[in-house]
Amino acid sequence: MPPLIDPFSRIENTFAAARRLPSRRWNVAWMVLLCLFGLISPLEAAESPKVRYEKALQLARDGKHDAALPMLRQLAEEFPKEPFYLYDYMTVLSWAGRDQEVLSLRSRVDLAAAPPYLLETLGRSARNVRDYPLAIRFYEMATKKAPERVESGLGLARAYSDNGVPQKAIPLLKRLDEKHPK
Repeated sequence: MPPLIDPFSRIENTFAAARRLPSRRWNVAWMVLLCLFGLISPLEAAESPKVRYEKALQLARDGKHDAALPMLRQLAEEFPKEPFYLYDYMTVLSWAGRDQEVLSLRSRVDLAAAPPYLLETLGRSARNVRDYPLAIRFYEMATKKAPERVESGLGLARAYSDNGVPQKAIPLLKRLDEKHPK
């Protein structure tokens, strides 16, 4: 008579190796410790950076800057080698009218590698705090990187005008009007 094979023991043996792996156990323990010390919320422990990032962007687009900013700041601190987190954190700070904070973070940005939208954000913040020469510098960098962007050209024209040099703004506005007629 052949030996009886217990189907449940075969299933148990299949998953035995997975139970011996410490990584899952350590990941859970690490997340529990972070939650206990208040460094992250239990919901954040379960969410991937991509999900947290998308949530933060949606909150920011919905005008809920105060809710989005801590999430973006945390992502920028957790992933310093992913500059887009810092760029978007700075952009949402600008949307929230926190221009001094935006400008204080510029030293953390490689301006030569920064995308035009971040340079426009820096230019807008500089203009808002009435540092027109700095605003002109950022907008000029943005227009050199992406001359087709209307936002960069308009920002530069406004900064020139605000700086008391409207004669430099007029040719820019004419060029924009030619490229983008009504």
